[in-house]
Amino acid sequence: NIIRSGLVFNMDAANRKSYPKTGTTATDTVSNNVGTLNSTTFENVNNGVFNFDGSDDYISFTTIALSSEFTISSWVNPTNLGSNTSTIINTGTSNQNRVGIYDSSNIQVKASGTNVFLTESGGNDFGEDAWQHVLIVRDNSNNITAFRNGLPFGSSTTLSGTLTLDSIFRFNTNAYSAGKLANTHIYNRALSSTEVLHNYNALKGRFE
Repeated sequence: NIIRSGLVFNMDAANRKSYPKTGTTATDTVSNNVGTLNSTTFENVNNGVFNFDGSDDYISFTTIALSSEFTISSWVNPTNLGSNTSTIINTGTSNQNRVGIYDSSNIQVKASGTNVFLTESGGNDFGEDAWQHVLIVRDNSNNITAFRNGLPFGSSTTLSGTLTLDSIFRFNTNAYSAGKLANTHIYNRALSSTEVLHNYNALKGRFE
């Protein structure tokens, strides 16, 4: 099981309490935040995943504002990575807030209009058509750290401001990302590196 302490948002296509394999409603099983599938489809692989075609598909939900420390993670399988293209995991529709993969090799975090980019020190790009666990932590000193597949991503930076989220796989009102997403977890605290690795190991068998 994943870590539950501090978990405030849990939307998972494999959890029938979160999504019953049909319909346009997906529910966060922690806070009962009701999401709406907008052209997004369901595929019964990897115990259940959401499909996004990159044209008009996204999931909207009631706004979450993260003003202090947090952890955001998703299991994601992107298909449209490339130059100046962002595959977004969670974002605000105003294009002022986002978390996602940028230019195939960076993780982007944007809060209240301020951007930071975290680069993997080994130079390994994100692969398309491959499942990966992407996670961002902000601690109580506003330090941002990225993790991929349970391990530190390689660089860290600082970012203050409120991160406002209300959509999945949409990075503004007219731009969308393509690929598959299985789940999104949001915590109101900074998970430790040990807890991050625990969560990765708890679910990785589903995507192997």
